[in-house]
Amino acid sequence: MQDRWNDYLSDKTDEKRNALCDYYWPFAISTARRYLKQRGCEYRLDEVSSYVAQRVLTTTIPDFDPEVGISFECRLVRDVKLGVLDALRAIDELTRSQRRNYKMVRVARDKLTQQLCHLATDFEVAEYLGKTEQEVVAMDCCISVPLDHPVLSPEEYSEEAFNNIISRVEEKNQSLMRMYYLEGKTQKEIATELGITQAAVSYRLKSSRKKC
Repeated sequence: MQDRWNDYLSDKTDEKRNALCDYYWPFAISTARRYLKQRGCEYRLDEVSSYVAQRVLTTTIPDFDPEVGISFECRLVRDVKLGVLDALRAIDELTRSQRRNYKMVRVARDKLTQQLCHLATDFEVAEYLGKTEQEVVAMDCCISVPLDHPVLSPEEYSEEAFNNIISRVEEKNQSLMRMYYLEGKTQKEIATELGITQAAVSYRLKSSRKKC
């Protein structure tokens, strides 16, 4: 994985950025779905999770600075969490009070993150705001996940978890997605194996992700 990042950081082309987006997409969409379920918004899973995952990846990857000392997975968990809350706020799933509290915690967390040079934890935010850690968790409108320890790294995804993500995709494209995300095959290798063009593989992957 480090080789992919080194390759991308050397010139930051759109092609290399998109390759990283593809790699982290299952991780991002699963994280978004987890937060939506924690907020009791299961009926918004399809509408919000895919949008948030794609939007966050295309902004977080170019903005990521490895010199800060925070792993990309930690940054991605935080940004997906904030993306879910922004999306819910945009469709009026958060009350005015929840929005105010969420903004207060977000501003404090961002300020502390800059000062401490690591993603501020709920405990550190609580001390800064003069509140308890439980109050910060409630104000943040989500069940807290330790930012230094993402629940799952992309390499740790089980086939069962991945199958749940792609369950709404056509069966023929499910096998294609397993080849790409679980088996680690390139689009060119998949195209050769299936007897189709690489452009067709790219199109089917893109259209399938929208259905997850």
